[in-house]
Amino acid sequence: MACNKCKASIRRKLADAARSAGSLAKSLASGSASTETLKARYKICEECDKTDENGKKLFRTVKGRFYCGQPRVQKLLRDSSRAGCGCPLAVKWAYKASKCPLGKW
Repeated sequence: MACNKCKASIRRKLADAARSAGSLAKSLASGSASTETLKARYKICEECDKTDENGKKLFRTVKGRFYCGQPRVQKLLRDSSRAGCGCPLAVKWAYKASKCPLGKW
């Protein structure tokens, strides 16, 4: 039997996964962003001065991919408004309805 702390952690992970799935479905349904939008989002992210709790810029490259914060698979539970969303940004930039968790685009 799982302890109460473990149950709460599992509930948070499931709720986060459900929110992510809902956001992805909405983004996919919105259609592709224009080339101008992609370029503008890239520039905004690249120039973002937000840092994580260790002082490292949220906009980063990991294994050749751009991310906002530490990749989600490495840190599932997070406050996206502080630690970034952890999404691969090339995917997020590509859809009209996608939003920056920091409210920058």
